Amino acid sequence: MARFRELKAGLVQALTSDDWSKQVESLAGERPGDLIGPLFQMLLHRDDLVRWRAVEAFGLIVSSLARRDMEAARVVMRQMMWRLNEESGNIGWGVAEAMGAILAGHEGLAREYHSILVSYVREAGGDICHGNYLDNAALRRGVLWGLGRLAQTRPELARKALPDLLLVLDPARGVEGKTAAEAVECHDAVARGLACWVLGLLAEFGGSLGPDVRNAVTAQMEDQTGLELFQDGRLIRTTVGDLSREALKRLA
Repeated sequence: MARFRELKAGLVQALTSDDWSKQVESLAGERPGDLIGPLFQMLLHRDDLVRWRAVEAFGLIVSSLARRDMEAARVVMRQMMWRLNEESGNIGWGVAEAMGAILAGHEGLAREYHSILVSYVREAGGDICHGNYLDNAALRRGVLWGLGRLAQTRPELARKALPDLLLVLDPARGVEGKTAAEAVECHDAVARGLACWVLGLLAEFGGSLGPDVRNAVTAQMEDQTGLELFQDGRLIRTTVGDLSREALKRLA
């Protein structure tokens, strides 16, 4: 227990420092696996910026772990999957985001687990949830951010979520038994903004996405719903419409 408290204190100090990424890499230098437990706790830190840095720290630490012991890294990924499983009794705040950071940082893990990340937002028609679809809207937002993080380094893998991202932007697509108005009414505007962000990154790093994507993103331009986005190491306040316009610049 004393060791755990010591590691957690070290992580708090690292994640609140200006050079936090260098300090995290230094902590992970010898035994990165020891940091996993304390790092999960840091995903619940009261400070928003520290929580997001913990998300990115997972990418650094688990990538380091995978280079030494791939099976140990797989154990961490399975822990994350369990925390997102409703049978676990957990609310996996920050977990999907951390998965995205890990997959962005390590190619081997990305190829093994990207389909799992995609499956958390994959829903077929009607009220039937398929596969691993997450019913919690806040958790699905985390998945979308994770897909955006993956798109920055491995767009060919994140691109597999393209049909699901279009469904986020236009919930009436393929929804049986609901009118378009009913589908939009139950939809999450923040998720639409994040989907625009992901699609913009896919276009920037992975090439053309086609007219359907552009039309779906264009439809969000007038939405002034506000949201907070962690991007390039900082938290920014933006709107769905702003993210739509930024994405359209990349989709051009």
